[in-house]
Amino acid sequence: MLRKTRSLILHLVSACGNGAIALLRVSETYSPDNETQLIVSAIPEQAHQSDSEAMKKVLNDLHQNDLLPKEMVADTAYGSDDNFCRCKMFGGELAAPVPGMCSEQKASGEVFIETDFPFEEREVTDGYGKKHIHPFITSCPAGLTPHRSHYHHCIGKMEILHFPETCENCALRSKCPVRYACGWMIVTLHAKPLRMSQRRKEQETDDFKVKYRQRSGIESTNSLLKRVTGLGRLRVRGKASVFQSLLLKVAGWNILRASSSMRLMASLKGLSAALAGLIQSLVNQFQMKAFHPQ
Repeated sequence: MLRKTRSLILHLVSACGNGAIALLRVSETYSPDNETQLIVSAIPEQAHQSDSEAMKKVLNDLHQNDLLPKEMVADTAYGSDDNFCRCKMFGGELAAPVPGMCSEQKASGEVFIETDFPFEEREVTDGYGKKHIHPFITSCPAGLTPHRSHYHHCIGKMEILHFPETCENCALRSKCPVRYACGWMIVTLHAKPLRMSQRRKEQETDDFKVKYRQRSGIESTNSLLKRVTGLGRLRVRGKASVFQSLLLKVAGWNILRASSSMRLMASLKGLSAALAGLIQSLVNQFQMKAFHPQ
């Protein structure tokens, strides 16, 4: 029922049980290729849990159930750079607005910052055979190609190396954060502002706006979960009972969604008819052997 090319929407539902507020982090499919859209991950948490730290739990849950998406849409609370990198590690893409102010607005313009250096992402293989996506600087603000561009994965920084004679006559030398060390002109940059700058540019495109438009429609699922299953007002108390009730209500919601799908019900009827025919055939063979022993 769920295709291999999965797309998920991550959203938050609040529930109330005897005065205590609980949160339910729900991941729901939105691919038009599915017969119906189902909730594939539901993680209940207490109300003080941070949204930005929840992505790791969601991805681990999806990974354990072999339901990792190729694309996940979420709101700004889940759009941090750490969550973006986590999704890439699991082989997916996170479509979420970048939180915080744009670094270009905070720059004075007197010196170059990370976003002034053009870069591209390349796939590299480490000594253990594991593949990673690392950023590499393609040129400096003056348009000069560096002799070498290296990314330090452990500290999240990049270094570009130029020959000293390349930078000596550069007209932009006074604005460049370059330093001389070990016979090279070296510029050290942080990778995080580069990724966030690229994401800010992407979220202004029409493709991102069309993709993120799916996020606004998920609020109807929040409302229906509360009105149809009573998730907004639970009749139990205690953390274990509240969490169990939340998961059972989500399971019931998936059953309602599946039963309302005409295509799914048609396929189930065809399967039940085939099973009935197989069972009748086995019964007839048993009767023939019982009444006509060899």
